Amino acid sequence: MKKIILLIALVVVAISVNAQTNNISTLSSTGGYEYTPNTKTYVAKKATRNKVEPIKTEYKYQDRKGVEHDIYISSRGRCFYYVTNKDGEQDKRYLPKELSKEIASKVGVEYKEDKKS
Repeated sequence: MKKIILLIALVVVAISVNAQTNNISTLSSTGGYEYTPNTKTYVAKKATRNKVEPIKTEYKYQDRKGVEHDIYISSRGRCFYYVTNKDGEQDKRYLPKELSKEIASKVGVEYKEDKKS
């Protein structure tokens, strides 16, 4: 009798473990998330982008104070220059749209319009 009860208990445990494993594999295949069985948590995957570094152009920009800055151009054709803020960090200052289009055409980079209109 003990053997039968032990056998039934083992079958129930095996079935429940199999059901949990199948459930984990279907849930972990959901897009955008990874399941960690040890901690039983879902972690969002990080989005990957092909980051393109800006190109330094041969052009300069002179601000109101007379300081010259190198002009950079992004992969979308936006022109900007760097300014150091009070904390010592570099900030981007974008040039007007017309000027960006003109420099982008001279450098050979396609100026892409904003998706919002």
